[in-house]
Amino acid sequence: MKETSFGRFEQSFMFHMIRDFFLLLIVVAGLELGIRYVVVVYDFKSNEPQRVERAAQQLADDVKSGCCLRL
Repeated sequence: MKETSFGRFEQSFMFHMIRDFFLLLIVVAGLELGIRYVVVVYDFKSNEPQRVERAAQQLADDVKSGCCLRL
């Protein structure tokens, strides 16, 4: 009888350990994705206006110089 109860305990323990491992894995993956999202949004909000201004200025310079005209 002791052998059976120990076997049940071992199975239950392994089930809980595997379940906890995968739950922790999901939490860590979600945390990593959340941090990456915050970094991307911060980078977009802080650097994007400068990139847009630079691209618009280059386009305006190209139009003024006529370098992109196809005859």
